[in-house]
Amino acid sequence: MGNEQIKFAEMNLPVLVEQFDGSVHIIDTTVKPDVFFSRYDFLLTTISRIIETKKVMGDNDTKSIELLEQLEKPQNKEGKINDFIKRSHERLLTDMSKLKTENARINKAKKYFDEMNKYKDKMYNLNFDLLEELKQKDLS
Repeated sequence: MGNEQIKFAEMNLPVLVEQFDGSVHIIDTTVKPDVFFSRYDFLLTTISRIIETKKVMGDNDTKSIELLEQLEKPQNKEGKINDFIKRSHERLLTDMSKLKTENARINKAKKYFDEMNKYKDKMYNLNFDLLEELKQKDLS
């Protein structure tokens, strides 16, 4: 590797690490499905870029490789998605409790589940089951 590539990698690495840390925080706190799923994808891309950047610097970063493997495992992603569903559903319940009419509460819940359904292609069976259970509770 050329000196210029190494210098660029050394300058780029702190930015990638900051993006990674920010994405982890967002994934763990957001209640918006578009933000959650796009950030999860961005997180995987960022950790891959960290691995490649460290390779340019001569660092065979096994910890980052292991982390990427963990993040890509279906059972781990499934758990993160369930955490997100529970967190976003809690926000829904809070928002619904502020509404005055039953009709408004039902419409709010329908809108939530319609929005979540847009991301079913990024979910697993356990996530579908949780969403369906919550939907039955909220709309029955």
